[in-house]
Amino acid sequence: MLALAAVSGAASGQARAPIEPKFGNWEVTQELTPDQVASIADLPPHVLERMGYDPRAKTVRTTLCLNAQTVRKWDEQDREMRKTGKARCDAPVYTAAGNTMTMTLKCTLPLALRMHTIYRFNGARDAYSYENEVEVVPGPGAKPVRRRVRGSAHRIGDC
Repeated sequence: MLALAAVSGAASGQARAPIEPKFGNWEVTQELTPDQVASIADLPPHVLERMGYDPRAKTVRTTLCLNAQTVRKWDEQDREMRKTGKARCDAPVYTAAGNTMTMTLKCTLPLALRMHTIYRFNGARDAYSYENEVEVVPGPGAKPVRRRVRGSAHRIGDC
């Protein structure tokens, strides 16, 4: 769901994305890496089902209503985290060309991380694919951990 939050411009509360998806009910599918698949291998079937896990496709599928109220809630949560010092991130940097948008974000709290995401929208802005690369430094002097995540999202109707 991070992908949809970032695309909506709500992830930072500071900057709006130059390309935003249409409001509505969205289905987001994230491809899992082999490490992620291994990390959930021992979970009970009912937990995996609740997560939206598809063992054949090795994906997690979630749905989310994206509307003005959702965006306001994300903005409020973001402002609260920043106000309390629980999050410290630079404003995201967006670039857009045609139907492709990139977003880069750097944070120092709660973890030191850098994120770079590429979104490829369809012309109607009711579907997109994304590739996300995150580099996290788990602690002082620790070696950075990099993870690539791919997925897609499409609008499935009104909320």
